Amino acid sequence: MNLKERIWGMRTYQILKSLAENQDHFLSISYFMEMLGVSKRTIQSEISYLKKGGKDKGYKIGNSLGKGYFIEISDQEKFEDYLNDLDNEDFDKKERTIINEELSELLAAGDSYITVIEMASKMHLSKTLLYEKNKIIAEYLNSYGLVFERKSHYGIKIKGISSNIKKLMFDLYLDRVQKFSSIVDEKLGKFDGVEELIEESIAKNNLNVGYYEFQEMISWLKVSVFYQIVYEDPGKQAVEYPGTFYEILRYINSKYGVWIPKSDIHNFTEKITHAESKEININKKELKQYLITFFKEIDVKNSTDYSGDIEFISNLLKHLEFLIERLNQQVSYKNPLLLELCIEYSRFFDIVLKFSKMLEEKLGYKISNDELGFIAVHFLNHMEKEKVKRINKYKKVAIICTTGGGISNFIRNKIMTIFPKSEIDTFSFYQNSQIRDFEPNIIFSVIPLKESFDVPIIYIKELLTDKDLEDIREMLFLEKENIGAVREKDKKSFTNLLIEDMFSISKETNYKKLLSNMAEELEDKGYGDAKFRENVLRREKYMSTVYLNGIAMPHSIEINAKKSGIALKIIEPELIENNKKVKLVFMICLAKKNVDYYSAISSGIYKLMKNKVMISEICEKKDFYSTKNILKKLENL
Repeated sequence: MNLKERIWGMRTYQILKSLAENQDHFLSISYFMEMLGVSKRTIQSEISYLKKGGKDKGYKIGNSLGKGYFIEISDQEKFEDYLNDLDNEDFDKKERTIINEELSELLAAGDSYITVIEMASKMHLSKTLLYEKNKIIAEYLNSYGLVFERKSHYGIKIKGISSNIKKLMFDLYLDRVQKFSSIVDEKLGKFDGVEELIEESIAKNNLNVGYYEFQEMISWLKVSVFYQIVYEDPGKQAVEYPGTFYEILRYINSKYGVWIPKSDIHNFTEKITHAESKEININKKELKQYLITFFKEIDVKNSTDYSGDIEFISNLLKHLEFLIERLNQQVSYKNPLLLELCIEYSRFFDIVLKFSKMLEEKLGYKISNDELGFIAVHFLNHMEKEKVKRINKYKKVAIICTTGGGISNFIRNKIMTIFPKSEIDTFSFYQNSQIRDFEPNIIFSVIPLKESFDVPIIYIKELLTDKDLEDIREMLFLEKENIGAVREKDKKSFTNLLIEDMFSISKETNYKKLLSNMAEELEDKGYGDAKFRENVLRREKYMSTVYLNGIAMPHSIEINAKKSGIALKIIEPELIENNKKVKLVFMICLAKKNVDYYSAISSGIYKLMKNKVMISEICEKKDFYSTKNILKKLENL
């Protein structure tokens, strides 16, 4: 690769990879602008460059007016070699390191210019390479509202308002960019005295501050002090801040000779001086009784067995005791799995939300969503135990194949991963008497059976995939006691629940009003029960259902619909909810008999959330059948 290709490597790779993965589709320029976070002119420039070099690398990029760009690959081997070359992780890491080091040096220089020669010397790089990097840095700074200023005979510097510069500094420090972190820590020296004063303030004011929040507070304060020093801005004495926080400011002033400006510490002081919390006292016997009563009611409504799982109740009770102890000590944690738990296991998370409401009523304390994520894990453990219990009831498993030999052993080994404790045997299609003598509890067959057997029969294909095995596990966990005969072709697709006459474009700008209208329409069309709208809004009140990349998945907190269906609205031109742009709203309406769809719906829509190309395609085509086909593709991935 030449120098320009190396500099643009990451963006080039993303553009080509997206085009290659969507050879049957056109990708609009707006899609690339959103994906890469750059201007229209930048995309046009890079694609123009890619067009010129494509022939020698096995591809051709074209475009169709009003539709977008497409790719034709003439030599797959050449193209893949080029793509792999662009995707070199070591090179990307080196590129990011160089850019971060230059940003760090520029920020450390404050409002002073630094010459390219001096910068090259500091970084042990050539001037030519630095000039090439400066284009990328200028674009990066632009995303922060900052300017990369060049002045003849003076050099280069970062220019912009103080709040934007501090935001960049904070992000670099919090991301632990080694060069910048080292510069800040070396400039400030030991920060222990400040940290101790803040810890005292947290304890004195009974604040509920977790470890990660504390680290953010310290990082923010370091960056603020660093900025005052490097920009030679001593600030003004904050005489209007008495008490504990004033002690922290005075200590910083005595050590570093600067005062933190009032504009920087407003939110911080509010946390330090105004937050209050009360101690939660519990009676363990009472709490246990609350749990049992709650889960008995849940079990009746959902055909579950939480209340009968003694280990589950015991572990959950211990978790709550430790949680309350931590809350009383003002300790809380961030949960990195919260989003995935909400989406992939939405049915069980809804029960957790009801559980939190019960705890709030009994304990008088609202538990954070992050903490609820940790509680949800106990519910998932119970679910897995229930799956194992149901699977273990199939003591003998028969597999019926076209022939014996390798294929039979292949299927047997695959099925064994589902039934590790069961007796599994294979039979040829004509061995009916041997099958009856085996007395199986469940049968898997690759061919239609002429004989009838009074046990569940699941029809499978010979080359079982991991996805097939997962489908079988879900099938065995259905709430119906007798799953009957299920054929491979009969597997349910959640896309069948999409309601054609409830697929439309919405110009609504209020999210709650949109949900209310969609829910009412589902009730009017005979899908939702009489309380469907009420329960959709109640679920939303517990926790927002606007998730990743503009996808929302509202649903009722109770599964009581008259008929199952999914309504879909494409939002135009713009709807913002909780500072998130909403593009597609899937409203889920499920009857109890179709509760087994929940996993497929959550999994399918979660896959869509992570695929910006397909989201853009749905929004651009605005067609019911195209949307259905896109979701079917995702479902099979």
